[in-house]
Amino acid sequence: MLNHKFTLRETVLVFVAAVLALGIFYYQVVYKNYQTALKQYDTTNVQEQVTVLSAKASKMKHMQEYIDAHEGVSSGEVAVYNNLANEIDALAGVFASASNVSINWQEPYLTDNIVRRNADITVQVPSYSEAENIVNGIANLKYRCVISTMSINGGNTDSVDTSNNVSVSMSVTFFETIDGADNTNGLIVEDDANSN
Repeated sequence: MLNHKFTLRETVLVFVAAVLALGIFYYQVVYKNYQTALKQYDTTNVQEQVTVLSAKASKMKHMQEYIDAHEGVSSGEVAVYNNLANEIDALAGVFASASNVSINWQEPYLTDNIVRRNADITVQVPSYSEAENIVNGIANLKYRCVISTMSINGGNTDSVDTSNNVSVSMSVTFFETIDGADNTNGLIVEDDANSN
């Protein structure tokens, strides 16, 4: 039945068709899957992620070391209520190089025997290094305070070294005590249950 004898020309044609079919099969099954897997396991993005995570881990370690070194160390004294005038004088020394100083004082709140006096502060300074000096000056004031929020924005340049108009905005809480106070006029009493 199938006793056909192929000619040389037919044999070459069948061989070429078989090689072509194997080439298409190789391309579709092996090469395309290999390229897809290669894209899936591309390490370029992984290297960038490792670099970012390494920098973040380094920063976190540095911050934790700073926290551990300063844990339990109190900065500044808790003055007796009403210490507002002294706090303003201390801030005036910090803001010597600043311009357009704006301080918005909130009403003082009393919880137990601790008075919290919040202030929203905005200043303009000539450089980022001066902004850093302002922040450090407030953090290291003679009177106990905590900077709760802070924003530093440069002028019309992206360079930290060359910006010549830097705006610093922050919220600062000053702490005072009523122990030894002559009077407690002007205080808003806050319950412990409402302070959560």
